[in-house]
Amino acid sequence: MNSTTLPRMRTIQQAATMLKELDPGTCITPYRLRCWVLDGTLPHVPAGTKRLVNVDAILERLANGDLSPIGPTPISGVIRRIS
Repeated sequence: MNSTTLPRMRTIQQAATMLKELDPGTCITPYRLRCWVLDGTLPHVPAGTKRLVNVDAILERLANGDLSPIGPTPISGVIRRIS
């Protein structure tokens, strides 16, 4: 039997509920998680119309204070040359 553990992938709403259960006084809302997913701060896996996030990755990023966007930041407000 393989001892690989599966990541705890949840919808944004389910992840917010889990955070609320772990810390009833948390200020992290589903809206904030959604913003982090949309701006690239929080990695996600698209599943149809939903976005699945790894709850353990959320906890790790919050514990480390590392909430910088993943990957290059998109350039906006500048005319870019099309190649």
